[in-house]
Amino acid sequence: MKNNTSGKVLYGNWKGGWALDQHMSKFPNRTEIGEMLYQLKYNKDKSKIEPLANKAFEFMKTRLVTKWLFCIVPVPPSDNSRAFQPVIEIAKLLGKKLNITVNYDCLQKNKNTEFMKDNFISANEKEQKLKGVFKIKDQTLKNKKILLFDDVCQTGSTLKEITKVLYDEGNVENVYALTITKTTTKKDSI
Repeated sequence: MKNNTSGKVLYGNWKGGWALDQHMSKFPNRTEIGEMLYQLKYNKDKSKIEPLANKAFEFMKTRLVTKWLFCIVPVPPSDNSRAFQPVIEIAKLLGKKLNITVNYDCLQKNKNTEFMKDNFISANEKEQKLKGVFKIKDQTLKNKKILLFDDVCQTGSTLKEITKVLYDEGNVENVYALTITKTTTKKDSI
């Protein structure tokens, strides 16, 4: 990533969205951020939580909306078998650094989905499989600005579906999305 404060713009149904970095889906070299996330998720290296949260904190300090955010909403985990959940752990520390509440239970996953990452399904297929998967527990977020947080954005389908649910069921005023990295299939830079 050339400039840590610029991020990669994520396009979707949210008010604003960014990825701190991008990585190649089929490329052996990882960026610094990509490698830290890989070590955290797949090698359970908890020492990567703080540096990743620091990168997210430094980036969010450059966003004007940050001072207006009501809370951070981490995307519910797709793999509940993990002893700890990387997205939630990073969100906790990011919330602490930004002095913003992290709301873990307002957004719920009401049915399990098959593991879709790297399963070579199209964005349309993924969108169909995600319909009805998420629900809002209550109206805690009504008329609020929230930061939807995830570790990786592949097609954006999960973020888009959750954003739709937050707007339609949660009556959220504005959703902003932040991910640690965005998967890309071609060699390009931010």
